[in-house]
Amino acid sequence: MAAAPVFLCGAGGGASVGLVGWGGAQILIPGLTRFAGFTSQKAAATSLCSLSFSAVIGAASFAAEGHVDATTALAIAVPALGGARLGLVASRKLTSEQHRLFFDVASTIMLPTHLYVQHRAANAPESRVDAPLVVHAAFGVFCGALSALMGVGGLPLTMSYLTLATETPHHLVQGTAMMSVSPAIVASAGGRFLAGEVAAKTVTTRVAFRNGSRTPRRRRG
Repeated sequence: MAAAPVFLCGAGGGASVGLVGWGGAQILIPGLTRFAGFTSQKAAATSLCSLSFSAVIGAASFAAEGHVDATTALAIAVPALGGARLGLVASRKLTSEQHRLFFDVASTIMLPTHLYVQHRAANAPESRVDAPLVVHAAFGVFCGALSALMGVGGLPLTMSYLTLATETPHHLVQGTAMMSVSPAIVASAGGRFLAGEVAAKTVTTRVAFRNGSRTPRRRRG
């Protein structure tokens, strides 16, 4: 395995997270599969492990600044742990090609949807009705499973959900989303790491570049 492609993929993913706060997996996973010879599952496992560092640091930072709706975050985070377990099991049943296809299709849907939701919220704010806890729990299971299956953090998906289905103030959305997804990311990463599915050098590179980039932009109220 050539070192240069792994280094560049890790650097690109880390820079993306450092610049905008999300999107690193959409660079890291395709890059590792296409240019470094990783299977799609190994690339996803490596992505999850590298994400776990920035997720914990980011969540702690937002919480320290009071930019988290703790009740909503908890309602999503706890069920997401169970969903993460389901996602890991499902991932291991797919071939590398099936996993890559699922990742590509899901990313193609999720990222434009997130950008549209955030653009609409910023330009045409409307009153929202807070969804009941059971809906938060169901979303948590879904997001945790999808995150573990794809090897992504689920931050854009969770931010879109919070924007559409909760009364979370705009300036708390990113911090609440980060706190919601962090436990499932760490749990999934730990399972992948213990199973020997992670490329440690790539994790180190991505974390280094994430920490060397500027602080992710925060949503303002």
